[in-house]
Amino acid sequence: MASMGYPVLSSGSDAQRMRRDTHPREWRVGAVSAPCQVPLAFCTATLCPWCVAYNQRSRALHGDLGAYVCCGGSFPCSGRCGERDCPELCLACEVFCCFGTSVAVNRFMIQDELGIANSRCDNCLIGTQFALSQLACICSCIGCITGNDSIIELANALTFCADVGWCLLCGCLQAQQADALNLRDEALGATPMTPPPQQMMSGLSLPPPVTGSQAVEQRWKG
Repeated sequence: MASMGYPVLSSGSDAQRMRRDTHPREWRVGAVSAPCQVPLAFCTATLCPWCVAYNQRSRALHGDLGAYVCCGGSFPCSGRCGERDCPELCLACEVFCCFGTSVAVNRFMIQDELGIANSRCDNCLIGTQFALSQLACICSCIGCITGNDSIIELANALTFCADVGWCLLCGCLQAQQADALNLRDEALGATPMTPPPQQMMSGLSLPPPVTGSQAVEQRWKG
């Protein structure tokens, strides 16, 4: 599972990446404090992460799975996997087969819609997990090539740490996202919304974030 660490995906053009870094808001719940601030969301995301990822993509699309695109348009096959014929099945396959990418796409969509930037702590946790996963993979490869028992034991220990870290990180990230979606839905109520574009990682221009919504702003500050 260590190789399933949070992916480093191309999130569109340089301008889009810079814009995401300078969004006016931060997550209301910090990644480190998520287990204490939103314990139910954290436990659910840790124990059943695939179901949470599925639910969050549906919510990010405002319930309109007819607008679903596989992996948010991040791969050449996106949009060509029969999503329009059976979006529910395609999304289920995505969250089980490409879980890390699914979580990342959900996060990017929420960030771009609500104008949320990661904190330094968020980026540090994601970067540390990615580095730990890669280190575990490298040690495993070296252990297989050399047959050195000490290196193999080290690789196993690093893999265990990476797996535990990934499960905890995933719970924290999806708990953050659940809190943001709850605030958004409470603010907008029954107001119909158009699903946001999903090709944010393919170089297409993005619409302005919903920072001008007075209801969302009031809920966020509250």
